[in-house]
Amino acid sequence: DAAAVLPGTRAVAVADLPSGASLAVRIPLASRSAGTALIATATAEATDANTGQAIGIAANAALPGVTISVGRVPVAAVSATQGVYSVDGAPVPLALDASDSSDPDGGALLYSWRQVDGPSVALSPASTPIQRPVAPGAGAYSFEVTLTSSLGLRTIGRATASVLANSSPSVTIATPGLLLTGEHLRLVAAAADAESDPVTYTWDQVSGASPVELSGGQPTLPGIVAYADKPGFYGVRLRASDPRGGLGSATVLLNVAAAPQVSIPIGAGNNVISVPLSPFTSDGHAYTTADLSRDAGGAVVIRSGPGANGLTRFVSYLPGMSKPVAVEAGLGYVLLASRPATLVLRGRAWPPGTASVIARPAQVLLGYPRGIPKGESADDLLQRARCAFVVRSRVGADGRSKLELYLPGLMPPFSIQPGGGYYFSSGSKSTLQLPDAGGP
Repeated sequence: DAAAVLPGTRAVAVADLPSGASLAVRIPLASRSAGTALIATATAEATDANTGQAIGIAANAALPGVTISVGRVPVAAVSATQGVYSVDGAPVPLALDASDSSDPDGGALLYSWRQVDGPSVALSPASTPIQRPVAPGAGAYSFEVTLTSSLGLRTIGRATASVLANSSPSVTIATPGLLLTGEHLRLVAAAADAESDPVTYTWDQVSGASPVELSGGQPTLPGIVAYADKPGFYGVRLRASDPRGGLGSATVLLNVAAAPQVSIPIGAGNNVISVPLSPFTSDGHAYTTADLSRDAGGAVVIRSGPGANGLTRFVSYLPGMSKPVAVEAGLGYVLLASRPATLVLRGRAWPPGTASVIARPAQVLLGYPRGIPKGESADDLLQRARCAFVVRSRVGADGRSKLELYLPGLMPPFSIQPGGGYYFSSGSKSTLQLPDAGGP
């Protein structure tokens, strides 16, 4: 028992108690009455002399005093989200976790959170060990949680969440020209990352009535090859991502038109043809004599070229035995076919300038690479080439190829056809300017 205490004075009681014990202290009040009303009050405080911590005090209604309960303060263990990225200033969810905090005396804890620094975030007022606020952007966010034990003992835990800034890669795709069906077109693109992070690239199709084949792409390179087999408009997208969650994209619209197509009849035997356009191939490589032989049903291909003496010489391509060479604009080719076939080619027009063909001394094999004017005949070719005769091949009703000779004044001139090859002789080397009608 403490002595009677007058108003405004202080009494001190010292006790040595084990953890979990209780001490009942009765504090008599020297009251001054006004009638029957008690106007004097007393306040009881308790402090652990070893730690300086306040000790919870619980009132005991059965006694005219207070009960001092002895216990240990809670142990705080608080963690917060670290090193996450706000991409392009977007909000970021955070995690604050005090669930590893404990009461050494085994009691339940109450949690009261507050933010002490950083851009303002919303915290739940509930007593919960975990908070999931949303950060509005990059920055440092500091928090305190007050832990209160069942005995009323308190401690404060602190943690700071860090959010870093990151920008998505910027992506550009060069505007492609008109794409033709059957053509392989390389799309050129680029991406830049503000933080110089490595960028990973992925392509996909986002619109169009039929599939577009996208090939040749690599995760570390932005280019791709597009192929479409049907006319129409097709949306193709490039996405570029960085390891910090940034994602940029760009979309390009491919305009695909039907490619020019030429069908050249081939008979069994010798066929003199030309290639009136730059043909497409299945993987985009330059069209060669191997492709020509395959498309003509396995025919042997003979082409003309310059010899060591400056005269024309003829070179054969034998399937599987000879090295293929690129097919050229304006040249004629002899196909030795074993059976009738139709050579179907589609591609782009040969570029301007290919209508100029070099005619070497002796035999000349050529074709019209840039289209044929309406009404063009063998007689017109004779005048252009200043030669005495022209030979062509045609397929007869029996499916065999036949050579046809034109001599001026002795027979009517035949018409010049797309894909036709024409043979004549030249006395000297010259440049023959053929018509340029813009394409096949």
